[in-house]
Amino acid sequence: MLGTRTLALALAAALAVAAALEAKGAPLTPARGKTRAADFTLKEVSGGAIRLSDFRGKVTLLNFWATWCPTCRAELTDLERLGARYRAKGFEIVTVALDAAPPANVAAFLKDRGVTLRTLSDADGVASSLYGVPGVPYTLLLDARGYIAYRVAGGHDWNGADTAAAIESLLSKTDAQ
Repeated sequence: MLGTRTLALALAAALAVAAALEAKGAPLTPARGKTRAADFTLKEVSGGAIRLSDFRGKVTLLNFWATWCPTCRAELTDLERLGARYRAKGFEIVTVALDAAPPANVAAFLKDRGVTLRTLSDADGVASSLYGVPGVPYTLLLDARGYIAYRVAGGHDWNGADTAAAIESLLSKTDAQ
């Protein structure tokens, strides 16, 4: 009887921890070492080609996502707010849609949701292969020199204090250069 009660308490504790982690999302993890983000060129879903290196000089959040991913869809609004909060300070958000659907479909999806983030189409997996994207969402936070500073594998609370501290720290280093 004692074993069953202990097991039940342990299971309840594990479920509580899992629920707390799920609510907060995946952690913003500092990158190990100095790795420059691999450059690539992709087309925006609204037309025109963009190179990742075009954003050097700005702190850049690179978010890999897909329209079929519920966590990704939920993050778009938070990322939109985050971009608006820091854009004037030299921060840019670039999203990379991994959908096989035509870019026009992704653009319509974003428009229906009022999302104005710069979005690139990676239907062929060019950029996601360069980064070994393990699944979506997957996000990299790059410093102004184009080096990977942080990674997030999974959903994340983009309104959290850890995100603000990381972005502000990277922006302050940009100002000092």
